[in-house]
Amino acid sequence: MAGLNEDFVGKLYGHELMFEKKLADSYILFSYMVKYDRQPIRFTFQFYKPNTEWVIYSFKYDGNISEEVEEAAKLYNFRL
Repeated sequence: MAGLNEDFVGKLYGHELMFEKKLADSYILFSYMVKYDRQPIRFTFQFYKPNTEWVIYSFKYDGNISEEVEEAAKLYNFRL
């Protein structure tokens, strides 16, 4: 994450929730788009509650949002 500095991705403008998926009462996934000058970066968090408190089970980030949107559009059009 050290590479996500202002010289590389530009100024930070905030974030937006892209996706939330509750898989069970004790497991949930959140995907956020973090808005930078040069590109959006997706941050994905998975939380697990083994007992009474939530813990981060998984965390990752990537810049492949546009590729996935294009692929989803192709699949959507194919089903028509």
